[in-house]
Amino acid sequence: NLADHLLDITADEATVGRLRAETAARLAPASQPVFARPVGPAPWEEVHAARGWRGAAGQVVAELRALYWRIGLSVARHPALLRLHLVVVVVLALAVGLVFHGVGNNLASFQNRSGACFFVLALFGFSGLSAMEVFIAEHELMLRELQAGYYRLWTYFAAKISVDTVLLRAVPALLFSVLFYPIMGLRGEVPRFTTFVAVTTLVNMASGLLCAAISVLFESLGAANLAATILMLLLLLMNGALVNLRDVSPALKFGQSVSFFRYGFEALLTNELEDTIVMVDAPGITPIPVKSRVFLAVLGMDAENIPHDKTMLVFFCIGHAALALGLLYARASTWRPALFLRRTSRIRSSLGGGVRSGMSDKVHSGANGSAQMI
Repeated sequence: NLADHLLDITADEATVGRLRAETAARLAPASQPVFARPVGPAPWEEVHAARGWRGAAGQVVAELRALYWRIGLSVARHPALLRLHLVVVVVLALAVGLVFHGVGNNLASFQNRSGACFFVLALFGFSGLSAMEVFIAEHELMLRELQAGYYRLWTYFAAKISVDTVLLRAVPALLFSVLFYPIMGLRGEVPRFTTFVAVTTLVNMASGLLCAAISVLFESLGAANLAATILMLLLLLMNGALVNLRDVSPALKFGQSVSFFRYGFEALLTNELEDTIVMVDAPGITPIPVKSRVFLAVLGMDAENIPHDKTMLVFFCIGHAALALGLLYARASTWRPALFLRRTSRIRSSLGGGVRSGMSDKVHSGANGSAQMI
């Protein structure tokens, strides 16, 4: 009968040992932490060893070393985005430089300079959309590792943003400037060139940081891209090339003040036109020399604002970074419970399936044994 069969099983030491091993294997996930340790070589071991050693400074250094190691390894394994950025800026620098090549000092050249400055701002403004994946692509991984205590949120933010800023913002802007500036034939003084590089880099950084902040608000990359694109268009509208800064309504004054494109456009254009003469050579009239400051005044710009414009761009970069970090902290507080529930539900379901399958196996084996004895 069934009772005798069960007694025979429990009396066999080999069978009892096998059953214990199978039970331990099925129940092993229950003793594991919900958030597993990150997989990786030495840097994560350094982070673990830094706990309680050298104080907070040692922990921060170890966390940053581990994060930079992993980000660098990821860039080396998946360099497609970096390559695309570099290829795009090289191709566009050559193509657009040839389009605007040979600018002079007449009215048409004034229009070409204005159009080139607008294009440069639009290029680096929309290239910031590539920063959307900085946080969206791995926010669940980030939260699991935060929950496991392997780094602080701000060290993760600093590592990700600094790498993105250097590789995808500063390097492409510098490469573009080196190629585009001499091909177009802009003013050859070193201070003019350094101002051009600084402004394009700061605009690219401000755009990327703003897009990173927007991406924190969305879990869908498509929705985040749409929201960021619309915002970039609105900010670009207020840069001074499409809407005259002097004749806007008071309600739009605030829109201009929060548009980093407005300060970038003024700095780029006045950097090229300061202390120059523009020959107004309209058809049917004798060419008339007009100081460039007259045209800049009509546009509501002043060359003396260049230092102020660069300072404002730096403030925009800092402000966008602070906004992204604040939103990341706020979203992390809402992401963590949801992620914990999802992970716990998965573990419970897997454990339930293992227990049910084990019970089923025992029932079937018991039934088979009873049938054999009968």
